[in-house]
Amino acid sequence: MASDRMPSAQERRKLLASASPELGAVGRRYLDQGRWGEALECLEAAGDQAGLERLRQAALEAGDYFYWRRAVALLGQTQDPAELTRLADQARAAGKAVFQAQATAQLESGRSKP
Repeated sequence: MASDRMPSAQERRKLLASASPELGAVGRRYLDQGRWGEALECLEAAGDQAGLERLRQAALEAGDYFYWRRAVALLGQTQDPAELTRLADQARAAGKAVFQAQATAQLESGRSKP
């Protein structure tokens, strides 16, 4: 695989199946391209905590509850009420009503408390 292109789906599956040491770097490249699904898959398989933290921060800023929640869980963190509030605000500003509602519901349920 050339270093200037992203792996094809088949190449990514092979990297994942072989637990390649390249997974973290590939995951970060996906993250840089905004391809969060592939990034999450590679970063999780690599156990790349720093990459997962970058994804968590990007999802928080974008108001993306789905990827934020997944990254928080993979990092073994508790859902912080202040972050949930920020995420809901970011989702509202970005016009992501479903993510805003999910973050607000999680916050109101009290399940985010440490």
